[in-house]
Amino acid sequence: MKQNLLKIMLVLVLVIGVVSTALAQEPVEENGSAPKEEATESVQPVAPAVEESVAAPVEESVAAPVEESVAAPVEGAVSGTDEVADPLEENAAEPIEEVTNAEEVSAASVVDATSDFAVDQPFVSSITFYTPSDTGGTLNINLYAKESGTAIALPAQTLAAHAAGSIFMGTQTGVASGFLGSAVLSSDVPVLATAVQLVQSGSYPRPLYTGFTTSDGATNVFIATYLKQVFNSSSQLAIQNIDTTPTDITVKFYELGKTTPKWEDTKKAVPGQAMVYYDAQAISNIPAAFNGSVSISTSGGKVVATVQENGLNNREAYAFEGVSNGGKTVYMPSMTCKAYSGQISYYAIQNMDLTQATKVTVAFYGIDGKSVGSLAATEIVAGGKISVNPCEVSKLTAGSTDVAANTAGSAVITSDTTNIIAIGKVKKTGGFATAFLGQSSGSLKVAAPYIRWAKDTTSEARMNIAIMNVGTAAANSIKVKYYDGSGTLKATHEVATSAKPLDKLIKVNSNADTASALQTDKTFGISSGTIKTGGSVEIESDQPIVVVVRGQRDFAGVGTLAEDYNAQPVQ
Repeated sequence: MKQNLLKIMLVLVLVIGVVSTALAQEPVEENGSAPKEEATESVQPVAPAVEESVAAPVEESVAAPVEESVAAPVEGAVSGTDEVADPLEENAAEPIEEVTNAEEVSAASVVDATSDFAVDQPFVSSITFYTPSDTGGTLNINLYAKESGTAIALPAQTLAAHAAGSIFMGTQTGVASGFLGSAVLSSDVPVLATAVQLVQSGSYPRPLYTGFTTSDGATNVFIATYLKQVFNSSSQLAIQNIDTTPTDITVKFYELGKTTPKWEDTKKAVPGQAMVYYDAQAISNIPAAFNGSVSISTSGGKVVATVQENGLNNREAYAFEGVSNGGKTVYMPSMTCKAYSGQISYYAIQNMDLTQATKVTVAFYGIDGKSVGSLAATEIVAGGKISVNPCEVSKLTAGSTDVAANTAGSAVITSDTTNIIAIGKVKKTGGFATAFLGQSSGSLKVAAPYIRWAKDTTSEARMNIAIMNVGTAAANSIKVKYYDGSGTLKATHEVATSAKPLDKLIKVNSNADTASALQTDKTFGISSGTIKTGGSVEIESDQPIVVVVRGQRDFAGVGTLAEDYNAQPVQ
């Protein structure tokens, strides 16, 4: 029997991305043709750029249940993601030692409006949705323009059991060029969504972020990193009121190491389902070279938030979500130090308490589960953040042990006093940059709506899945189920068994190739002949897990571009 109407709030950067009239056409799908309806990707605010200052953690100078409505600010653009943190591919080549530190952008940096840089591109949103239900249903989608509570209804979508679909904003009636806003998905069966931000012309990543259920909303939300013209990046923040009644939204911007906001702003009586938007490049009250964090509060209504970060002098673009309920322990499924051709992880760690400081430690683990480094107790001021580069923790805090070059694995962040949140970024020279959300707890079942595997690395994205056991014991059963665009189970990849358990705090990888889920044309999730576009996974485990998906693609003359996003709990 079907359940009552379920909602998923998509503070999607989907529609929030700028839609250029010239680009108001179907985005090119993975096989080069116009994307079918299932190609949509969830968008979330762009994730902060890696801010990798050599002597200090990247961004700072050292010193939900499926059945709820998912809302998301439309501004995040999703980039194809391939491997999580440390490449998820089990057949990945040995890491190559390369130093990749991004250069800082001076406060005086000015970007040519006609440049090829990400900050100047018109992103268009696509929403990828998926139902883990064994029965089909109907999906209704309403869009809301920035700060408007008036719904723009899109045509209803038919949901097939265990099938992914998508809807591209650039061709929807009622969505004009330049539209910025949010989306609310409602269905009569459980549904998950991911926002994908697309640049339809040129070689760019696709920023990605996950939609939110109504239970994800809160009166206080935190953003671990927000930038303006620093570390080659600037941030765009989208906040959505997921209640049905108006609420006041107050946003405070804190500089690194400061307990008093550099600037704060209040939007009065923001309508239900509507979003407000803060583009750092356009806010004169936020100075150039701003590197900090954000706290969001309301007069009573629940909100969700996303961030997209765009490169000022490169093609980097990625997105991540705001967090309302962190924890004293945060798990990071991906950690690299100059591994996989020079990838480096950066963690932005924010103290959620606005009145009390805390000290955090970070334990780094290799793929084999052995300790490979650690950050000694480091203070974070009330409401503040620190940035951690595993390769250089000794420069941040005395008594720390750096992770050696060519090392990949996972990490666990622990706070001694207050709750914290963390954003992970992975970067290397040449425009490779991703972002994902650290998680304070795991789930026994998760799903990822957007999974692809191209025949070759230049035609479309290849996606790898990093799965971390965050339980109290070894996992004896972890099954990754690959479903195609029609909802057909193509393969089950057992990455942990009683004969080959996955120890706690260790991660394992999966992809459509190693799972033997490829179609006859050696692809997965990509349309071909009678094969429908769309691919997804459901992962079941006997221990709680956290999962990050990375999409990665090679572009001629540009290099490898990528993006990460988090799998979502299924209940």
